[in-house]
Amino acid sequence: MTITQWQKEMRNKAKKCPLKAYGIGVRDAVSSSAVRIFEKGKGFSGSIGSYNSTDPVYVALKNSPKKFRVKSGRKGRVFKSYKDFRQSIGRNTAFVNLRLSNELYNDYSNTKISSRTRKTTGLTPAKPIKINNKQYLIVLSKQINIDKMRGMEDHFKTEIFGVTKKEIKKMNKVIEFEMARCYDKSN
Repeated sequence: MTITQWQKEMRNKAKKCPLKAYGIGVRDAVSSSAVRIFEKGKGFSGSIGSYNSTDPVYVALKNSPKKFRVKSGRKGRVFKSYKDFRQSIGRNTAFVNLRLSNELYNDYSNTKISSRTRKTTGLTPAKPIKINNKQYLIVLSKQINIDKMRGMEDHFKTEIFGVTKKEIKKMNKVIEFEMARCYDKSN
C-alpha cells in the first residue's frame, strides 16, 4: 500500500469510525440502563424500593399478564397486597423491577422481548431512536408508559429512568474501544 492509498483509507475511516462508534456506545448505554432498571431493579441511587405488602388491591383478570383463580362469575379478585398479586402469578417480588407485562420495557428500549430471549437473558438489546449522527433519544411512544414512568418515580421517590454517570462512563469506554477497533487495519 502506498502512502497516498493509506492516507485515503485513513480519511475514509475518519469519516465513518466516530459515527459508528458513537452509535454503538449509545446503544450500549441505553441497554445498560434497561438492565439496571428492569432486570436489577435499581434507580440512580440504588434499589428502586419494595412492593407494597400491606394494602389490599383489586386486580381485574383482563389487566393481568397471567391468569389467576377467581370465583365463578367474577371478573377479578382482591389480593392481600400488590406483592401478593405478583407472587400469585409467579413474578419476582424480591425487588422492584417494573416488569409486570414488559410493556414499559419494550417502550423504553424501543424493542420487543422475544420468547427465546426472555428464556435466556431476560432482555433484548435496546435500540434508541437515531435523530441524526450526533443525537439519539430514549422516547416512550405510549402515553400510558409516560404516566407509569412519572408515577413510579413519584411513588418510589427516586430517579429511575435515564442514563447514569456510570453508564455514560461505560459508554465512553465503548466508544474509545470501537474507535480503536475501527482504525485497526486488521478489521
